[in-house]
Amino acid sequence: LQERTERSTAAPRVLAAASLLSTVDFWLNLPDQRQFIYMADEATVRRAVRAHKAWGAVAIKVWYIMPPQPPDTARMSALVHAAGDEARRVGLPLIVHATGLWEAKDALRAGASVLVHSVWSAPVDSEFIALALRQQAVYVPTLMVPDGYRQVAVRHFERERQPLECVHPATRAKALATDTVAPGKRPTAAVAEERSARVARNFAQGLANLKRVHDAGVPVALGTDAGNPLTLHGASVFMELEAMQQAGLTPRDVLVAATRDAARALGLRGTGTVTAGAMADLVVLDADPLADIKNVRRIALVVRRGEIHRRSELEYR
Repeated sequence: LQERTERSTAAPRVLAAASLLSTVDFWLNLPDQRQFIYMADEATVRRAVRAHKAWGAVAIKVWYIMPPQPPDTARMSALVHAAGDEARRVGLPLIVHATGLWEAKDALRAGASVLVHSVWSAPVDSEFIALALRQQAVYVPTLMVPDGYRQVAVRHFERERQPLECVHPATRAKALATDTVAPGKRPTAAVAEERSARVARNFAQGLANLKRVHDAGVPVALGTDAGNPLTLHGASVFMELEAMQQAGLTPRDVLVAATRDAARALGLRGTGTVTAGAMADLVVLDADPLADIKNVRRIALVVRRGEIHRRSELEYR
């Protein structure tokens, strides 16, 4: 898939990190696939990193999750550092899912070049900023992904917020079915209210942390975590851009995060900027995004490797 999309003029480019290396033994694995590889011990971690390199992965991604019970943080940290060390040995960047401040700092010490997701547990502090700058790490806030879980929890898909014409009909149908879940499976009003309040707190903390990280000079890149409940591929991009503007980034800052610095996060050269010799991957808008990032929704043309596609050709009906 990576090879096909790299040269395609009709598909977005796909880069894969393969299975996530997880600090918890997560249940979500299909019989013929392993979405998660449990970091049981150092030998398992190093073997998994080498296997990923052999499979053609472009990065190593670690799912740095704290279990419900009191965690053995020293053991978990040692395994994450082993992943970072082995990734350096095989020449792959380390990407880490870390939403807690402690885990995010430890990931940076382990050599993470990209932090995916906001730090939601607490305000980022000067130590975090110093570590991120020293590591030259890229911060990917994914501000909107928790809201998809909220909509699932309350069984109400807020369809008016997303341009569904860019969503595959099968996925769209599943999203629209959210409101039809049987009443017996709906959460109680108290549970739904608590979940909504938690998402609101995390969102507010994510906005504040994004602003501080950006103002401190840490590179920020667009990311959506699409594929999570009601975080839809394509449509979620617009919502994430708008949330980044809400955090206090200017439209220009947001565009840089979605283009130049997104390419930087992936280690790509020759793309992400409109410069001589760069890849001709462009969107043409019929409104000025520097006036308001919401104008990014007004796509007229998509150019992929120099081939022009009209919006009407790409929309699902």
